[in-house]
Amino acid sequence: MNKPVQLVLLTMLVISASYGQTPLAGTERKAEVKGESGVAEAIIAREEGFWDAWKNRRADFFKENLTAESITVAATGRRTKAETLEEVAKSDCVLENYLLADFKTLTLGKKTTLVTYYVQQRMTCGGKEQAQRVYASSIYVASSGPLLRVFHQETAASK
Repeated sequence: MNKPVQLVLLTMLVISASYGQTPLAGTERKAEVKGESGVAEAIIAREEGFWDAWKNRRADFFKENLTAESITVAATGRRTKAETLEEVAKSDCVLENYLLADFKTLTLGKKTTLVTYYVQQRMTCGGKEQAQRVYASSIYVASSGPLLRVFHQETAASK
């Protein structure tokens, strides 16, 4: 089995185990860090950057911070890096505002880190309101340079 598939399967396992956890209320941002705290802080800052770039249609941020083989899974389907860049630039979705909370990181290997967190958002796509609350997870790798996101998934949170 190749590495991206293994990483996706591992992420799915971690996400399913985290469903029973209650997200933080309000605007509190707290990270539970398992591993190097500097790496965790950098990843959390990068995730905040992705949300800001999505809101402001900055495909350049995505281009610089995704691996070539990046996979994104969200309500609109599964996308490659090229498809993600096109989605960011041309999407009919409008992200009005968002709140990220309850960050948890887990070191999966020397150069691989998982982050999970909760998102509360106001977004419409094609004029239709989208999931207001989602759980998100991303996997970052640091091969020979900066940390880059190789995988991201969002799952609607039950009420």
